[in-house]
Amino acid sequence: MGRGGRFDAIAVVEAAYRVDRTIEGWVQAIASASAPSLDRGFGTQAVLYGLDVPDRLTVVALGVEGVGADVEAFLRSAVPIQSSEWLRLLAQNQGRLRTFSELMAGDAALAPTDLYHADRRYVPFRGRRAPFVDHVAFMTPRSGSQVLAIGGMSPQQITSSRAERHLWRRVGVHLAAALRLRRASETSAPVDAVLSPDGRCLHAERGARPRSVREAIREHLRRIEQARGARRHEPNEALDLWKGLAAGRWSLVDHWEADGRRLVLARYNPPPSFDPRRLSAREAQVAELVARGDSNKHVAYLLGVSESTVASHLARALRKFGLRRREELAVLGRFVTFSQLSWAGETLVVQACELAASGWALRGLSEGERAVALLAAAGKSDRQIASLRGTSPRTVANQLRSGFEKLGVRSRGELAALVARDGAPKVAAG
Repeated sequence: MGRGGRFDAIAVVEAAYRVDRTIEGWVQAIASASAPSLDRGFGTQAVLYGLDVPDRLTVVALGVEGVGADVEAFLRSAVPIQSSEWLRLLAQNQGRLRTFSELMAGDAALAPTDLYHADRRYVPFRGRRAPFVDHVAFMTPRSGSQVLAIGGMSPQQITSSRAERHLWRRVGVHLAAALRLRRASETSAPVDAVLSPDGRCLHAERGARPRSVREAIREHLRRIEQARGARRHEPNEALDLWKGLAAGRWSLVDHWEADGRRLVLARYNPPPSFDPRRLSAREAQVAELVARGDSNKHVAYLLGVSESTVASHLARALRKFGLRRREELAVLGRFVTFSQLSWAGETLVVQACELAASGWALRGLSEGERAVALLAAAGKSDRQIASLRGTSPRTVANQLRSGFEKLGVRSRGELAALVARDGAPKVAAG
């Protein structure tokens, strides 16, 4: 963990859901709450990037905590011209905590002038010499034309622990949901239900009117209050209690009236999803999340439903797409080019990429590991890969395990999503 003391993950979640703050105040609050985890000696920073200009990133807001004057001056001048290679590395690992040195391990193909000086100092800022050596960072999945990146700087090379990566994957669910909420609030998105802190429903409309939905929202609020109470004694359990959404559709945020009375607002805030007409709304949500490499357990946490429910929706989605494995959904991921497909007399909007053309994301692998990774991403089993390559399933398993470690992925689904994202256009810094 970082140097800022005991980390309160619920504090980051609470800061994220304070969407009533100004954009600058919101980003600053997230940077401050993240410091105990991410501060590695030189403070932390949170950056909200905009993608309104095609293929260019702009800095919408920057917040820093515990950063010295020299480092802050460097960040404010250099962040707007970050290396496109570094930003692409982050984008390929969105939703996951990684350090720069971990991302770069075994990858000698990036241009030294783009990322390092001759003395190997860490420079993701197009030749500007950074006053730090390594960097731990987390980037949310893109929401509309914005992404949020949070990081901590270090005077020496660092690594992230498995516990940290797991914790931030959960925290990231709420950061992404809050970013969607902020964007929705800019268009005056309506409130679907108003509750008192003890769970009484004071008002409900639209999709929140059915009794079953109101009960699901009330149960979600009860778990949030439990999480707040357990935050100091059982921080991981507290984060487990605070699921991503109520009934897979609603986020709950606090609201204070002018007289100081606290209310809880339920706002419709589902994650983005495919739009093939033969999938139900929930099947489309699950297909979208699995396509980006999320496990059933993580999808269940994000949507606030059970793993068995996720498995059922996934099975139906695969059947409707005519697919056999979850890995095959990666070629329908939202990170690559849209195309149209005629299916049963209907026109569907889907996305696809050519796995065989991938290479950037796997460039740190050996030739054998890369070949095995591409076949695994295409849905081949160890036995099938062994037969195609004239080797043993055990050798394939070892090469795949080694590739997983180098790429920082934990499953074939995550691998397939990483390969599919490799087909995305290269992002240039602003």
